[in-house]
Amino acid sequence: ELVGQLFDVTSPNNFPDFTGIITYETDFKLPQASKYILNLGEVGETAVVYINGEKAAHLICNPYTADITDFVKSGDNKIKVEVANSMVYSHRDEFSKQVMAPRSGLLGLVKIECYQN
Repeated sequence: ELVGQLFDVTSPNNFPDFTGIITYETDFKLPQASKYILNLGEVGETAVVYINGEKAAHLICNPYTADITDFVKSGDNKIKVEVANSMVYSHRDEFSKQVMAPRSGLLGLVKIECYQN
C-alpha cells in the first residue's frame, strides 16, 4: 500500500506488533546553496539516511539532523530513510505490556534547510 503521508506504523490502527525496519523513499529538488541540513523531525527510533545512493547519516537520537551538503546537488536528488524500532512491539513481557511504547516510523516534519555563505 502506498500512502502520501508519514504515520505511526505501530499505532493500534496500523501494525501494532511490527518490529523491524521501515523504508521511506522519494525524489526531491533543491535550489543552489552552499550548505544543506536535513531535519527528519520526529523518528521512532533510529534512522539511516541514504542520499543519491550513498550513506549520508546514521541518526540515533534527537535532534535527527545531519549536514548532507556532500551528498546532494542542486536540482534532482533521491533520498531513502530506513527507520528501525525496538523489539518491544513484538516481544512484550509482563512489564512492557503496562508501559506505553513510543511511536514508530518516520513521523516528520521532514525538511531540508538551504544556506548561502
